[in-house]
Amino acid sequence: MPFVVLEGFSGAGKTTLAKAMEKDGWLRLEESAHAVPSGTPLADSAGTESDYSLLGATLANSALIREKRRAGKVISEGYVISDLAYAKVRYDLDMSAAFPSMLALARKVLREESLRPDAYILLRPARAAPRGNGNWRSARTYELFAERYYGAIQELHERLTESKVETVKTDADPAVTLREIAARLRKRGVTPA
Repeated sequence: MPFVVLEGFSGAGKTTLAKAMEKDGWLRLEESAHAVPSGTPLADSAGTESDYSLLGATLANSALIREKRRAGKVISEGYVISDLAYAKVRYDLDMSAAFPSMLALARKVLREESLRPDAYILLRPARAAPRGNGNWRSARTYELFAERYYGAIQELHERLTESKVETVKTDADPAVTLREIAARLRKRGVTPA
């Protein structure tokens, strides 16, 4: 059964779209930021420990992914590369030291065929996400992180040879975006059973 990952910066629509796909029978796995304990610093307040916590929350789904792929279709709000992209941005800005060890672990995880996504849908908002999202302190900080995130995620897909990426511009109407995602998945030969 297919395993698909929705990627995109905070506010790109991952949760909204994954919830809609869940209503269509997909098993939804929440973004790591939703699964870490409350009080864990996120966004521009995050550091080394936060990066490890976020990756840990993602990896906690590994056994579930393997099991559920046998019985159903899986949609994940972010995954290993998504966590890595945020960690790389923070590493490049000297905010976290976690990236090198996270990269080594990601390589190992993605060698496991059952844990390797069939497709990645990289969501690019057609318009800027609403401000006040997460811990972002200013619109400029949000824009700088978003710009770096999209550069990092592209670089990481190349470094990890995860090339099954489709970029989708999100629309204000989630139904329009869902139709585009379905078309991209069909193009890649990923069809829900």
